[in-house]
Amino acid sequence: MKISCFIIVVIISFHNIYAQEMLGISTGNYAGTMSLYQNPALIADTKLYLDINVLSSHLFFHNNYIYYDKKNNNLKTLIDSSNSVSSIRNILGEYNDGKLKNGYFNLRIPGPSAMLSIGRQSFAFSTSFRAVGSVRQVPFLVSHLGFFGITDNEKGMYDNFTGKEFKLNGIAWNEIGLSYAYVLGSKQYKQLSAGITLKGLLGTAGGYYNNEIINLTEKDDSTLVDINFTGEYAISMPVNYGENKSSLLFNPTGFGLSLDIGILLQENIKTHSFSFHSISEQKYYGYKYRLGISIIDFGFIRFKKNSDKLFFNNVTTNWTSINNIDFDNVKQYNRSLSYIFYNDSTLAIQDNKFTIWLPTVISTQFDYHYYKQFYFSAVIFQGIPMFKNQVRRPSLFSFIPRFESKNYGIFLPISLYDFKYPHLGLAISVEYVTIGTDKIRISNKKINSSDFYFSIKIPFVKNQAANF
Repeated sequence: MKISCFIIVVIISFHNIYAQEMLGISTGNYAGTMSLYQNPALIADTKLYLDINVLSSHLFFHNNYIYYDKKNNNLKTLIDSSNSVSSIRNILGEYNDGKLKNGYFNLRIPGPSAMLSIGRQSFAFSTSFRAVGSVRQVPFLVSHLGFFGITDNEKGMYDNFTGKEFKLNGIAWNEIGLSYAYVLGSKQYKQLSAGITLKGLLGTAGGYYNNEIINLTEKDDSTLVDINFTGEYAISMPVNYGENKSSLLFNPTGFGLSLDIGILLQENIKTHSFSFHSISEQKYYGYKYRLGISIIDFGFIRFKKNSDKLFFNNVTTNWTSINNIDFDNVKQYNRSLSYIFYNDSTLAIQDNKFTIWLPTVISTQFDYHYYKQFYFSAVIFQGIPMFKNQVRRPSLFSFIPRFESKNYGIFLPISLYDFKYPHLGLAISVEYVTIGTDKIRISNKKINSSDFYFSIKIPFVKNQAANF
């Protein structure tokens, strides 16, 4: 396998992306276990006394670097292109707009999960497989070099180019969480709740590249380019590094912990009573508004198995040497990379363990009960960069009008991602099934994003004790 293949895999994995938040599933009084993704305090005093997640999934990607040209290709071309790297290059175009390339990727597959509300207390057990990745501040020329390589008609393109700091981070893991929420107290119509989720993390793969500085200099012609850089690279994968045989995703290469914590203030329609004769006879009284704040995904994964960390300090080689590396497994690739820069196959290898931090955010939620079954919500996610090796989550503001009932629901999220990219979504809930997107596609010519989520669950609803 050549280095160009490896770089393309990295760029596709990390570069395609701004994530979204399943707003049609995680918002509302029937969200149940899904509301934990916004604030663990939201499971306190909901319309459900029991909620069981059967099957759910969400995948979103968006990028400002490459796109699939649907106008000049068809589905057969797309399928056939997976056979070779050159075919992939032929069906993709670039956004050469001079902008730095930023992105975020989020795949979440919630497994068996359940929530139980008993009076003032609520409990939840949740499982998920997750994969997230971010890329920040990558210059266009670095992306182009890694993806398309060097061609004869690009003379002068790389001459005396200098790129400064940029970061790529990615993690995949399984998580098991325990949540607890409690209605702390109420005074007249005001009510305060708090919630916490503790999660154990089983890392299945992870990696990062932190670039401090990179210089490109052309030699005799455009196909000879010297690369000088200082940076740190680490990788851990569920494979046998000597034989490159895949291991099961449930065979962890790292372990970690994470914490979600939040509070929720609400003004109720009438005074609440948490007394009941049986769990199924609990009553729901309703609120005028809710205001919550939470910290989500504060945690890390420490990779110790199948792990290598390499450091390169002011090293130089030419692009041809890198692009012509053949390797049969990850171990061989890492040692070859060390050799071409240091003339030593182990000198660049610093350690066999490393840590990556999760994409921590502060989330703020406001929910207003407008009339009967009509609500207006607003959600803000603000990414918190705290550590060097951390997946960076983009910021988000979303306004979500919705209609919700026991059997039906319609959600219309209007979002601003990174506070500059407008997206319009739609989600529909019928009985136990919810299907939606946080970004409706308008143009079908150049495809650079996609979003889809669904949920199948079994909700058990409290008795209604107030008129809406």
